[in-house]
Amino acid sequence: MRFKYILFVLPFLVFGSCKEEDPVSTNFVELASDNFLIFGRLEGFCPAPCAYYYAIEENRLLLDMQQYETIYGGPFFVQSYSDFQIVKDLPDSVPSEMIMSPDTFYYGNPFIADGTVYKVVYKYNGVEKLWFMNEGDSIPQYAQDFIALMDERLGLLGR
Repeated sequence: MRFKYILFVLPFLVFGSCKEEDPVSTNFVELASDNFLIFGRLEGFCPAPCAYYYAIEENRLLLDMQQYETIYGGPFFVQSYSDFQIVKDLPDSVPSEMIMSPDTFYYGNPFIADGTVYKVVYKYNGVEKLWFMNEGDSIPQYAQDFIALMDERLGLLGR
């Protein structure tokens, strides 16, 4: 009798304890503001997903879940407020020389070799810019300094 009871209860324990959940999809968001900074890098010579792009808008930091499929990215996953605190000053740290550059601008030769490529989308107060950059002596010092700052912050975010 005990064996029949176990055979009767076991399927309920196994299948009854499983419930369908989709917690990730409920956490996806889109950009909610016309003022934002998207920044990150695509690392060359990397066998795994190696693109890490974030968006800063208002008082939140978002991780781009598509990584490099579109210029503006998305959908995004909301990051912690402590992570936002690490990068909240990046929009104000963009050098004025970059803001005065053409709408789409390449610093260095970011797509020539399989190296690291940085992407920045700056959209504030009606000014919209897109920059692709790589590290090296061929780019102006102000762009090198901004790359170093992005690298530092990406490192603090664990990227």
